[in-house]
Amino acid sequence: MAQAKGGPLSKTIKRLGRALTIVGACWATVVATSQQAPSSAPAPESRPVQRPLPSAEQLKTLPPNGRPEFNRLVFEKSPYLLQHTRNPVAWFPWCEAAFEKARQEDKPVFLSIGYSTCHWCHVMEHESFEDAEVARLLNDGFVCIKVDREERPDIDNVYMSVCQALTGSGGWPLTIVMTPDKKPFFAGSTSGGRWRARRSPRPASSPIAGYAWTRSRR
Repeated sequence: MAQAKGGPLSKTIKRLGRALTIVGACWATVVATSQQAPSSAPAPESRPVQRPLPSAEQLKTLPPNGRPEFNRLVFEKSPYLLQHTRNPVAWFPWCEAAFEKARQEDKPVFLSIGYSTCHWCHVMEHESFEDAEVARLLNDGFVCIKVDREERPDIDNVYMSVCQALTGSGGWPLTIVMTPDKKPFFAGSTSGGRWRARRSPRPASSPIAGYAWTRSRR
């Protein structure tokens, strides 16, 4: 039976369209920066030194989400993840709790993979993840997961393969958007400062035909 105009399927299609728009917006400043002279991009060493992280005793007093000053990454050990502890993005580390939240809230998962010495990872953090408006859009539209490729090469290998299959290229920072059951439908990365992105061409995995279909059969 055809969905009525403005029905659940129509709303889901619009919501997923907005989700992909948000992903594109997150990368817009990175793309613009990559097209400038290398010296114009903010180098990690030129950025202000981060404030000290809480001590082990102070960590015990924080709520599970680390708020209001931090996010969930404050409880991690990875240097790369700890660099993102004060981002306004409500990051999760890779964990089942993140995917369960995505299932409960019926949101796609925004997965960002990088490493501590990656120049363009720092650029993306500075231009996107430290921005309050970008963080608001990400937090409203996604469950966000941050992964250190040096700590979890197994996860990086899987999703870099997805990115290479979809875009023909790969690099870091790597962005994957997937359904709560870990089916990717968008991949993007940089290679030498050049941006590559592609939605999945497979109907069963695309945001409209896949995720919306899942919604429509509930």
